[in-house]
Amino acid sequence: MKNKNLFLVAIFLLSFILNGLTVYANNYRSEASLALKQLDTSKYFIAFKLPVAPHTKKQFQQIIATLNNCAQKMELNYMEKHAYMGHVLRDGKIDYARSFEEQNFYVYKLHQTHFLGNFGALGTDKAEYSYHYPMLKGYQVTIQPLKQVFTSRKNFEGIFFLETLDQEKYVTFLTLLNQDLNLAFKTHYTLNDYQITRQTELLLPSFEIDPSLKPISNYLLIFIVIALLIYFLLEWSQLRLCKLNGWSFSRSFFALASKPLAVLLLSISGDIWALYKKLDLTELLFKQLIGFLIVFCVIYLVMLTMYWVSLNNIKEHYFSTILFLLLSAVKVLLLTTLISSFAPIGSLLIDGYNTFSHTPTTASHKYAEFFPYVIGNNPVDDESNYEDLKNIYQIADHQGALLLDDGGSSYKQPSTVPSYLVSVTLNINYLNSYPLYDVDHHKIKIDPKIKQTILIFPINKKYLVAKRLEYERKATGVSQEYGIKVLYSDPKYNQGFKNIVTGKNIANEILRVITPGNVNHH
Repeated sequence: MKNKNLFLVAIFLLSFILNGLTVYANNYRSEASLALKQLDTSKYFIAFKLPVAPHTKKQFQQIIATLNNCAQKMELNYMEKHAYMGHVLRDGKIDYARSFEEQNFYVYKLHQTHFLGNFGALGTDKAEYSYHYPMLKGYQVTIQPLKQVFTSRKNFEGIFFLETLDQEKYVTFLTLLNQDLNLAFKTHYTLNDYQITRQTELLLPSFEIDPSLKPISNYLLIFIVIALLIYFLLEWSQLRLCKLNGWSFSRSFFALASKPLAVLLLSISGDIWALYKKLDLTELLFKQLIGFLIVFCVIYLVMLTMYWVSLNNIKEHYFSTILFLLLSAVKVLLLTTLISSFAPIGSLLIDGYNTFSHTPTTASHKYAEFFPYVIGNNPVDDESNYEDLKNIYQIADHQGALLLDDGGSSYKQPSTVPSYLVSVTLNINYLNSYPLYDVDHHKIKIDPKIKQTILIFPINKKYLVAKRLEYERKATGVSQEYGIKVLYSDPKYNQGFKNIVTGKNIANEILRVITPGNVNHH
């Protein structure tokens, strides 16, 4: 009896936790979906960007005045959107553990825009509107009059939306705007320069739920199923007694299955709190109903089989054997899954230990690591920020910075990646600070002006050259245009050639070398 009660408690706790995670995930997705719907401008607006980038408040005021003039002439409304992504300041220091994201809209005629309808605020008369989302921590939306654009921020970047779906009016507006801007800034832009060409230019946020929730939920579900099976195995003796006393299966089923089914229903009592908080559980409740019916059917079939074989020694023996094998298979599968899931964590811990236990060389003390990560005003994808990232690298390279990217190395890539594709990327500064020697024990020197793709192969991996060159010619434009230069190193002369961050020897890795001459093509 005690064991059965323990299993009931375990089933309740596991089911309660699983339900809590499911409610959280469901409402996170619902709120993220709502947030993206509210930002949808496609029903009333056509987006455009400004080819001229204002660098001062005066220039921005001139641009806004031009936009206002064009909007007034065309009797149209428009708005500017400014996005910001960053981290919270705490006691004067940046708290990288807490991030926030803002979507700010500045509307020419605030109380006439249909955009307020996305937030259920159409017809209201507030000075400004602000929206926060409990599940989306750090995310907020503000809608303000256009005049606030000069006082609420110092940055003047953004994207614009014209409130019309009439293509003729849109083209006429841009034509008028282009003429005025070209005249004011002495430029020669065309209408094509105002077009949005990539989805990322709309500056839409991205919401991602913690990826670890799904595997955790799957494990909890498996544990619950196993606990239920074991519970009913413990109830088998009671089922025999019920049958021996002439009870029907229906009576026996409800007598023995009522407790675990009640426990499962009790475990989703958290839904009452969620409904009280006015969270949307429509889809979740339907899924829970389906899930409960499936569990009910499985329990019913298991108990029906147990009832059928009860009091028959041969049938009981076969059924027990089959059930034992089934449970063993489930346990082995679960154990294998857990081991495979924790393997990356173990690898990460080992790498972390190696990193922290490694004693840096005296030379490496001269360097501080940094990883360019684009946040701030109107952050977009890496492709859109390519020029900025390239400029950052060129400045750092000119000042002697070492580039080391071992993300594609043989010790970080999975074993399924072909050997000819794995490599470490570094720059000439790295080779100058930590020399690499060729097969004749001569220091490898590379002309900084060279525009070719530079690949250095350990001599023992010479057999991979043909496949790698074939891949490079297909994958990269620089290799097609300027060609590829292949050099060979000898690991026996390069035992001291290491990753200065982790201390790991990389003499046996294929190396891609970035030079000032070829960086523009990578």
